Amino acid sequence: MEQVVEILAGAYSFRPLLPVDTGGGALGEGRLHGMTHLAEAVLQVTGRGGDRKVPGASRALATVSNGLSKSAVFVFSRDS
Repeated sequence: MEQVVEILAGAYSFRPLLPVDTGGGALGEGRLHGMTHLAEAVLQVTGRGGDRKVPGASRALATVSNGLSKSAVFVFSRDS
């Protein structure tokens, strides 16, 4: 129930408390098994997200999956 309250309060909007899927994901970029998620995470952490830039982003998490049984999580970070 807490998540519903957070969603209704705008916690997951385009400029949320926790930015989610800033690049549009598979719906925005086509299906490349998460490779565009990796690229977007790097763009955000390096401050090159353009109109989608998350101000002050220093860490990003991206997932990659083949849609069947294999998946991985990548965490990107930069030193301040």
